[in-house]
Amino acid sequence: TTALLSPLAMTIGFFLMGTHWKGSALMLNCFKNSLGSLLFLALVLIEGYMMDGKQTAAADSDATVNSISISMLVLSAFVGIVVGDLAWLQALQMIGAKRVILVHSLKPFLAAIFAWFILDEPVALPMLYGMAVTTTGITIVSLERTKEQNEPPGKGGAAVGTADGEE
Repeated sequence: TTALLSPLAMTIGFFLMGTHWKGSALMLNCFKNSLGSLLFLALVLIEGYMMDGKQTAAADSDATVNSISISMLVLSAFVGIVVGDLAWLQALQMIGAKRVILVHSLKPFLAAIFAWFILDEPVALPMLYGMAVTTTGITIVSLERTKEQNEPPGKGGAAVGTADGEE
């Protein structure tokens, strides 16, 4: 269900941001992170309430929580969520969703290259075919022109020059 709900939530978020959000990328990121943190806290509290008195596999393991582990978790969250999402949201505002998604479609290729180079992971040909087909589809959609963009300037259409109709 998570595999189905995550893209749905992302699509709803894109729609809401594109049509209703008028604030800055920083404020959107603060709102999104605050909402996510509250939901995460609620889940932790519910899980703690439901697991009250029950032994878990993590409690039996040799895992320890120390200041270095907590520091690395906080640093990872800050870089990945705060800095990364802020840059991504700012890019959405500056260059538009179509171009951001086009660049975003390169992530599987980069992940495969780094996994092969750094982790010595095998890269199978079907994986590359799948990534190529997906990226090709995203590229075609991203470069698609709308009816308004095909109209000459001055006839009520959007300015020609960008995939989103932005100048």
